[in-house]
Amino acid sequence: MPGGGVPDVPVVVTLSLQSIDYPVTTDPVTGHYSLDAPPGTYYLSFEYMGNENIVKKIYENGAFEPGVPHSPSVVLTEGSPRVIDKELISGASISGTVVGTGNVILDSLTATIRGWGVGRSIVDLATGAYQIDQLAAGTYDLQFTSTARWKPKGIDSVHVNSGEHVTSQDAILVQTTTVEGKVYNRADQSAQLPISLWVGLRNPNTGSVSSSVETAADGSFHMYGVVAGTYEVCVDASLISARSCIFDGSVGSNPTVTISDGQIISDINIPIDFHGAITGRVLSRTSLERKSCDASRVW
Repeated sequence: MPGGGVPDVPVVVTLSLQSIDYPVTTDPVTGHYSLDAPPGTYYLSFEYMGNENIVKKIYENGAFEPGVPHSPSVVLTEGSPRVIDKELISGASISGTVVGTGNVILDSLTATIRGWGVGRSIVDLATGAYQIDQLAAGTYDLQFTSTARWKPKGIDSVHVNSGEHVTSQDAILVQTTTVEGKVYNRADQSAQLPISLWVGLRNPNTGSVSSSVETAADGSFHMYGVVAGTYEVCVDASLISARSCIFDGSVGSNPTVTISDGQIISDINIPIDFHGAITGRVLSRTSLERKSCDASRVW
């Protein structure tokens, strides 16, 4: 612990060889432990309840579980006691700033040690600054995630010494392939839609729908993480209909849009006509209005 203090939670120290474990809990006052085991080469692990009620385990050689491959490192021989002290938390920290492409401040940001709940993560959403503290000396892989709009980003092999503060570990998240636009009432573009609709992207060759999303109250929709390809754009009043694209029947009869990897398409605007009572299928005579598409084509 920082400054050589005793952990304020119990630590289970375990010698492991294949499927055999020799565990013991540290003394709550002194932090001392003593293990007896036959001669051999063992894993030696230290396990405790960390912040946010996450159980943490670190091995004598600095590796974490799960994720980092390692080999048994503690050799015991007959009549030769070993003294192995372990600093679990050194007060080391890693910090930096994470933003989106174009220096965009992210609405949501999580900064973690990849694959393991080590350290305490503090994020300032107003600036994108983060700090992961309460770290033991070691080498860490960082992971930064935001909303579905942004691809996760990692920084590998960041090493910190005991008590060291490593700064300027910055990252820029790239936006995922995105399709967005608006479904609106042709008679009154400013009006709220009377119901939520579903917009789907269907493969015109196979008929499979790779992405679908429900519109907001104003008719806007956003699909993130879309796989590159050419799709028909489908709209209907239910998720099931949008997924099967039974708006007008046959596959291949709707306007198409071609999407490249990493592209952001934000001008899919779909006017529709509402007729009378809203029951069953409520859409008719819909055209896809977009510069790269035939706006005159009618569903």
